[in-house]
Parts: sequence; structure tokens; C-alpha cells
Amino acid sequence: MEALIVREVGKALSLDTHNEGLLYMMHWREAGRVIPLYIGRAGKYGKGGGNISANLLKIKRDRSKFARWGSGYEYHIGT
Repeated sequence: MEALIVREVGKALSLDTHNEGLLYMMHWREAGRVIPLYIGRAGKYGKGGGNISANLLKIKRDRSKFARWGSGYEYHIGT
């Protein structure tokens, strides 16, 4: 999942378009059905609107600010 997100962030940052970032979904596949677990949005631009978001800018080296997969305070998955 992380490798796919890193690849897609690279595409979003390199495109010369007005894309707004990424939508991503973590899900289970069961008996031919998709069961969503988490749907997220990563905006391309940070606070203030003009700069690339810190969550995306250095994602190849530092994934600590993106997705928050773990558990604990301010994390999306887990307890």
C-alpha cells in the first residue's frame, strides 16, 4: 500500500495540471466484494494554498506525515 501511494504521489506532483492531490482507499476483498476500511484524501497543497503539502513533499524519504496507518493518538487505523 505504501509503495503504491509513494508512486502515485510522484505522479501527482510531476503532472503539470491543476490536480488537487490523491484519494485513496484501504479495503478488504471478500467473496468478490470490496469492503472499505478507510477512505482518505491527501491534498497537494499545504496550509496557505501555495506550497506543496509537507505530507507529500518528502514522501520518498519520510512517510511519518502521510496516512497515519498505526494506532494511537491521531492515527486512523487501530486502537
